[in-house]
Amino acid sequence: MIGPHTHGDQVYSKYGYTDLRVMSVLDYARTHLRGDLQLSELARVANVSTWHICRLFRTELGTSPSRCVKLLRLRIAADLLATTFLTVKEVMASVGLNDESHFVRDFHTVFGQTPIHFRSSLGNTKKTDRFDLPSLANS
Repeated sequence: MIGPHTHGDQVYSKYGYTDLRVMSVLDYARTHLRGDLQLSELARVANVSTWHICRLFRTELGTSPSRCVKLLRLRIAADLLATTFLTVKEVMASVGLNDESHFVRDFHTVFGQTPIHFRSSLGNTKKTDRFDLPSLANS
């Protein structure tokens, strides 16, 4: 099996060459979404200081670690809304969010509509083909 292309401590991903530490933090966040992901915990995963993890994310992805985690949660929430029959509250719980008003506001900011309108706009078509998820690199 051929793995990702590597160059030093970087791996080629859909974002271009990305630092392996950033990729490991994003992988960790994906598997621990239900938890309260603190900056210090993300820095520990990358084995760097909190200052350095912020610098790495700004350099590699153009945004902060907390913003990346938020976008990751919203992207997965959109996928769950599109592909399951979970309620909005169940989706929120699945991605580690508990404040419905913040979730609806953030979802609307990213996707241009509320979670309920997003789901209803998908209709009877193949749901995952009807929307594009925002890139972590562009947010």
